[in-house]
Amino acid sequence: MNCGFSDSTRDLAGLDAEGFIERVLLGALRTKQVVIGEGFRFGSGRGGDVELLRRAGATCGFDVQAVPPHPARRAPAVSSTRVREAIAAGRLDEAKALLGRDFRISGRVIEGQKLGPHARISHGEPAAAPPRVAGRGNLCA
Repeated sequence: MNCGFSDSTRDLAGLDAEGFIERVLLGALRTKQVVIGEGFRFGSGRGGDVELLRRAGATCGFDVQAVPPHPARRAPAVSSTRVREAIAAGRLDEAKALLGRDFRISGRVIEGQKLGPHARISHGEPAAAPPRVAGRGNLCA
C-alpha cells in the first residue's frame, strides 16, 4: 500500500467527482486500487459514487472494490457524518463505539497567548471538533 499526503483545502474540497479522480487518484496518487464502502460518495456535492469509480477504474486502469457495510450493533449504519456529529456534540463514547477505537485528534501546537508551558485543553469538558475541518491527512491508495 502506498500512501500520499495531501493538504485538505477549499480547492481540493471544491473538486467535483471527476476532478477528484483525475487530480488526486490518478495524478497525485497514481492509484491502482480503491477500497470503499458500498454507500461511499465523494466530490463536491457528493456527486461521485461506486459506479462512477468503477467506470473510471475500467477506463484508467485501477481496480475498485466496494465493501458491504459492517453489521452495526444498532441502526443507522456507521458513517463519517455520524462520527463527526457525535464528536461535535461531545458524545465521545458514541464516537468510540462507531470507530471501534478512541477518537484521536492530532496536530501541531502553534504559538498562542503564552499562558503557560502546556496546551490549554480542559479535562472536564471534551474538546469538540467542528463538523468538517480543513487540514492535513493521509490519503492511501
